[in-house]
Amino acid sequence: MEEPTDLITEVQELVWELLDDQLSESRAKRLEQLLHEHESARKTYIGCVQMHVNLHELYSGRMPPPLPTDEGIAPPLPIVDLPQFGTTPDGPTPA
Repeated sequence: MEEPTDLITEVQELVWELLDDQLSESRAKRLEQLLHEHESARKTYIGCVQMHVNLHELYSGRMPPPLPTDEGIAPPLPIVDLPQFGTTPDGPTPA
């Protein structure tokens, strides 16, 4: 099932606020709720954080350029299967 664009947009906005140290407590709780309830929110979160890290490394000069393959493009990144999360009184834990 495809999630509504509004959900993805909301998650992106919340993640950017988090990464910019601008996320309020109530908005942090909203992000946590969305991540708990929606797989697409978790995928969006990971994508935003990965983009943030890549851009930081690229513009800080720490990220080497991709190595070309025979076709002149970098090889694809491996697919990582992330654990599902449950909740405990102390917060999310791997299931």
